[in-house]
Amino acid sequence: MKVKKTHIRLVGYTGLSAFSYALIVLIMSSVFGVRRYDLQIDDRIIPELNTKLAAHVKTLPLGIWVAPHLSAQVIQEQFPWIKSLSFYRMPTQTMRITVALEEPKIKVNDAIITEQSRVFPASTFNAASITNLPKLTIQFPTLTDSVEVPDAFISHAQTFTTERFAPYTITWIDEYTARLTDKEQPNFVIQFNANTIPDAAMFAHCGTIKQRLQERGSFEGRQKGTRWVADIRFERQVILFSEDKGVTRG
Repeated sequence: MKVKKTHIRLVGYTGLSAFSYALIVLIMSSVFGVRRYDLQIDDRIIPELNTKLAAHVKTLPLGIWVAPHLSAQVIQEQFPWIKSLSFYRMPTQTMRITVALEEPKIKVNDAIITEQSRVFPASTFNAASITNLPKLTIQFPTLTDSVEVPDAFISHAQTFTTERFAPYTITWIDEYTARLTDKEQPNFVIQFNANTIPDAAMFAHCGTIKQRLQERGSFEGRQKGTRWVADIRFERQVILFSEDKGVTRG
């Protein structure tokens, strides 16, 4: 009979423990459980993308066992324009999600470069939110898509927004070769690379070279079709050469 009583007591204790656990879970769920998500949307992103983000948030798990870091990882993988997310558990069984956006820095063709040096299509953002950004039109001969920007160019993009580049058409071939074509005199070109982007002093020097070419009639008469290139990629010297119908002449 003692064995049976012990068995009965054991069953009783087990049942009580299970009941207590269930009660604790119920209390925690009513106090800490998540029943809904409150998404704080950044209106700089186009409505279509924000709608997709909101729809995805509705699929996130509910209840006590919510893992915000896992949800954040999944969201950022699907919506790369999100820099980070913060989760705040509110007392109303609501989990508030606040989105930190990749901050637009400069518009290059149809692409946006952010402060984190990431590139996104300009169509990701509402037009009003990027209208005051510095804008560049750059020729990238190796690329066919206007929303692409070469990696080697990204860190230098802001440099080209200064006024001294305005008189030139910029062609970025690669990090080793780039050209500035004079808009006023298209047959005068400054050739440089990622390490020798011209500063104010170099522009002044190249301006002097251009003036001398004009004075000797190098842009007129029999030389009218000749392109003159001031190559500044060399240390302490500028090499001037001509290109006539694709043929380079020293």
